[in-house]
Amino acid sequence: MQRLLAGGGSPAVQRQQAGQVLEECRVNGSGAYVVPGTPVEKVNRAIAAGHFRDAFCLLNGLWMVHLLEVLDAIGPGQRNTLRANWSATAGYGSSRLSVAFTAINRGDMCRVRFPADLPPAQQVEIKTYLRAHRPVPALAYTWQVPGIRELVEGPVTWQDAVLTVRAWLMVLDPAQQQLAVRDLEGARLAYNAAGRGECAEVLNQVRYALFASDVSGAAPMSGTHVPDAAEQERIKQVLTPPRQLGLGGRPPDFHRRPPGTPADYETRVRTRVDQMINELHAHYGAPRSTAAHRDPARVDPMSRFLEIANAAKAEADHVFGGYASGPAFTTGNLKDWWEDAEQALSHMTPEQQKTRMQGWLKHLMVSDQTLADINRVHGAIPSRTQVSPGEREAEATILDRIRTTITNDATKLRRLMDIYRGWDGMQRPGTVYLQRFRASNALEQRRQYWDMFQVSIHEYMHSLMHPAYRTYAMSFAGAESEQYNTLVEGVACLLAETVWPRVQPRVTDPALRARVESAAYAALPFDPNTVPEPRFRRYPAHDQAMRLADVTGIRNLYAAFFRGQTQLIRAAP
Repeated sequence: MQRLLAGGGSPAVQRQQAGQVLEECRVNGSGAYVVPGTPVEKVNRAIAAGHFRDAFCLLNGLWMVHLLEVLDAIGPGQRNTLRANWSATAGYGSSRLSVAFTAINRGDMCRVRFPADLPPAQQVEIKTYLRAHRPVPALAYTWQVPGIRELVEGPVTWQDAVLTVRAWLMVLDPAQQQLAVRDLEGARLAYNAAGRGECAEVLNQVRYALFASDVSGAAPMSGTHVPDAAEQERIKQVLTPPRQLGLGGRPPDFHRRPPGTPADYETRVRTRVDQMINELHAHYGAPRSTAAHRDPARVDPMSRFLEIANAAKAEADHVFGGYASGPAFTTGNLKDWWEDAEQALSHMTPEQQKTRMQGWLKHLMVSDQTLADINRVHGAIPSRTQVSPGEREAEATILDRIRTTITNDATKLRRLMDIYRGWDGMQRPGTVYLQRFRASNALEQRRQYWDMFQVSIHEYMHSLMHPAYRTYAMSFAGAESEQYNTLVEGVACLLAETVWPRVQPRVTDPALRARVESAAYAALPFDPNTVPEPRFRRYPAHDQAMRLADVTGIRNLYAAFFRGQTQLIRAAP
């Protein structure tokens, strides 16, 4: 075994850990790790024999670079076989392995969530490996300002690229800055279209810094304009996920099973929804049980979250206070979501529970990126009730049937209610709701406090939404429409991340850490692994919100969201 955790612990600790894993393999497995051959041959042999524990032991014993090489070499089929047997060998499927699997399968580090215990050096190793072994798709974009592309694509980490681009923008003259901002908007879309999410993320983060600076000291209506007819047509298009339009710019026709698809639309959606429910239940449902909520050792007092939420409010008000602000959080307007949802569900009849969960499932489905990809391939518009030429049913009919079938299944209905009750945060007029569950260890607890700080900013943004803006969002086929999801969830993500450039440079500040992490944890040395990146909290509709800001201008969006000036983001009929 070469190494169990590169960069983790002293040599003596690493030797002890390696010995433990090898001993477990000797006792529980076939001993394939001692068979001669290359790591690739050994892993393939272990998989073929069904000795998955041995395969995981072998992989865990490799340096990160070698681990990536082996996962690449065994191919997607073998990787899928290992992932299918992940839960059965949970003691060997480490978070380090999970990151490596995801990196190789997706080839884009912007879609990989690093665990808190993964050393930064291994993160750089993953990025370097992907750059060397994954072909870089061509970029269909012509830059207006020379030099930006090299700054975006050059540094090893996207965080370094953000700092470099921001510094470079500051020294440009005003005319060049305007052209550069257009590059940020256009190239972001081009990078996303090319599947180069990491470069797109650089431009996202630079734009957030610009959004934050643009709001500072500005009068709410300054720099706004009423969109013309062409802009209104573009607004109409960007409020929904990207899709291939038909002739004359008409919405695409729905096709139950286009050529080349693995199954029909209903089968694909039903399969994904079942998978989605299982994934969400593992995260939000199963760990957040009634027993856990009743155990004082497994939940924090509400006073802890009042401190976090008011810290989040203070940061958001510093950025957006000129547009809108809300009252300080107290026990009257900050509540325990698990408790509130449990009480509400327990007072419902079975039919009322089904109805509520059908609405909740609609929200989950419209917020799922995989389902959005399926919809795009099939030309599906979830709210469409008109039958497309050559089809027997409209998409809305199929989706309603799927939701009805799922909520008629007692097990799936219970899982949906568990997910609903365990959701991290909610907002209703006058009240923000958070979860009080504690994490399993100190490192994850600190990370969870920062995560709930970010959730609090997001939910606080919802609370500042002007009633006229909400009415406008509801005008698009209700709260489960794609347009509503963009205007409400997507824009809330955008606004919350606009606050982050103010927070991020100060995450080491003892006073801020005390309010977020608690005084006890703030007394410990700062650990960057305790602060998650807000981008992992995004709804897929975030991309539509960014495109909306591209069309209308960010000040139009601010005035509409906070002040109710919805004529500034009005879409064509």
